[in-house]
Amino acid sequence: MKLPHQFAVATQAAFMAVFVAACAHTGGHTDDAEDPGVADSIVSQSLISMDGKDFIRLDIKTSRASVELVDSMIPDIDDPKVCLCVEAAFTGERTDSFSAANVAGDYVSVGRLRHGYNCEANTGLLCSTRGRVVIAPMDSLEVMIRRAEADDGSLFQQMLLVYNGKDVYGGRPIFRTKKNIYRAVCLFDRRSEKADVGVTPDGGFTIIQSCYPVSLDCFVTALVHMGVRHALYLDMGMGWNYGWFRANEGAPARLLFAVRSIYQTNWLVVRAH
Repeated sequence: MKLPHQFAVATQAAFMAVFVAACAHTGGHTDDAEDPGVADSIVSQSLISMDGKDFIRLDIKTSRASVELVDSMIPDIDDPKVCLCVEAAFTGERTDSFSAANVAGDYVSVGRLRHGYNCEANTGLLCSTRGRVVIAPMDSLEVMIRRAEADDGSLFQQMLLVYNGKDVYGGRPIFRTKKNIYRAVCLFDRRSEKADVGVTPDGGFTIIQSCYPVSLDCFVTALVHMGVRHALYLDMGMGWNYGWFRANEGAPARLLFAVRSIYQTNWLVVRAH
């Protein structure tokens, strides 16, 4: 098994550097409610506290944007249509050239099936088709892959943290006591919707990231207490956590982390229609 790279030990100085970058754009506000046009934003940022810890929350309107898995070449931060870009699946090895086989698990990028390496850490998946996003356990992988291929959708595999509102993380390969800045893609309940649990046409699709190093156990527990229905881990670690978002097409981009590893291989991307 190829171990995900971010389990290498980080220094305290590195932790402090990413803490500053992660919270640099909160501006001291608890949310973006005072910003003009925030109600119409594709990506809305807020800073929330849970269990005595602070988290960045990015709520995404999928009715106005596509959710894609992009591989090989990272989108341009100056592309006005890219409203969010963060690392998605694990990368196996640091190599100078891209290979789909270096991405953890088979995946679908805008309808194209690619074969990654077998990664035992993967226990869940995200599937996005026609503005609807599903987070599910691995037993639905084949069905979801066929759905993503047929609908020109996207799919990637990762570690399932929360499912049906419960902590389902198995404790490996990241120990629950391991402190880091963590990030997850999450779905909240849409109780008024007569659809499959975990599927959302708009609203309820969110990225949540801790503002500073916390234990993984603390992070997952906070997600449950926030009312997250399903949560899938997103690749992190110094340089791998690089990413950005913008409120709307053409708005200024806000960095989540400023340092990017040249070995990143795949990205969860929100692209304005």
